[in-house]
Amino acid sequence: MVCYHLPKGLEIPERFTKLSVTALTWAIFPEPQCDLQKLFVRIYTEWFPISGYQ
Repeated sequence: MVCYHLPKGLEIPERFTKLSVTALTWAIFPEPQCDLQKLFVRIYTEWFPISGYQ
């Protein structure tokens, strides 16, 4: 899931789904160029093998 932290009080359009994720159950993968293909390659080849997650 690609997401962004929303400040309190900011309304989002109904076409979007708002999901609260419990602390310590998520990871942040910065990608300054917004290249999602490059990011997914990094996650699957670098992070998943050492994370303990499947």
